[in-house]
Amino acid sequence: ERWRAITNKLLEGYLIDQWNDFENYEFLNDSIFLEDLNNHIRFLGKKCIQTPCGGGYFLVYLDINDPHIKKVITKQLEENVMKLEPLIDWLRLFRKAGGRNEPLIGGDRITSGEILVEVEKSKHVQKGLKELSAKIGKTASTVKDQINGILQFLVQREYLVPVGVVGTEYLATSRWSIFYEELQYIAEYNAIETSPGDDREQGALI
Repeated sequence: ERWRAITNKLLEGYLIDQWNDFENYEFLNDSIFLEDLNNHIRFLGKKCIQTPCGGGYFLVYLDINDPHIKKVITKQLEENVMKLEPLIDWLRLFRKAGGRNEPLIGGDRITSGEILVEVEKSKHVQKGLKELSAKIGKTASTVKDQINGILQFLVQREYLVPVGVVGTEYLATSRWSIFYEELQYIAEYNAIETSPGDDREQGALI
C-alpha cells in the first residue's frame, strides 16, 4: 500500500523529494494525502513537512518545547557538529574547484569529470580533497578515486542522487536545504533555550 510504504520510509529517516523519489513526492504533494498521513503519525509526536526549499518532505517533531524532545534535539545538535564537518569541507572544496559562489541546491547537476578537471588545476585543492577523503574514511590514492569516493559518500547520505547510466552525473537533492537550516540552528544553539516560540520546526532534527 502506497501510504504504508511512504510512512515507513519517512519514519526510517529517509528524505522523499522530487529528485530522489519523484513518484512518492507527488503523492505527498497532495494536501489530502499529506494530512491523512500526518493524522496517522501524530501519536508518535511527529509530522511530515516540506524541506526548506520546498523540493521534498521529511519528518520533524511536533513539539520542540517538550523537555524530553528538547533534550533529544540538543544531543542531536552536538552529534551533528561532527557529521556536518565533512559536508562543509565538501562545499568549500566544490566552490574552489568550480569557482562557484552560490550554495549547492536541489536540482543542481554535478559531473565527476568536470570536478576532476578543475581539481587537477590546483595542488591546494588536491590537498583539501585528500584530507576530506581521509576524514570520511576513504583511502583512495588517485584524485579521480577520491572524488568518486566523496560523491558516493554524499549519495549514501541522500545529498546527491546519480542520474543517467554512466554513473558520472549526479543531481543535488533538497537535503542540502535541510543541511543549511541545521547549520543555522547550530550557529544559534543557545536560541533553543531562549526562544520557545521558534516555529522553524527544528530542521532535520528528527
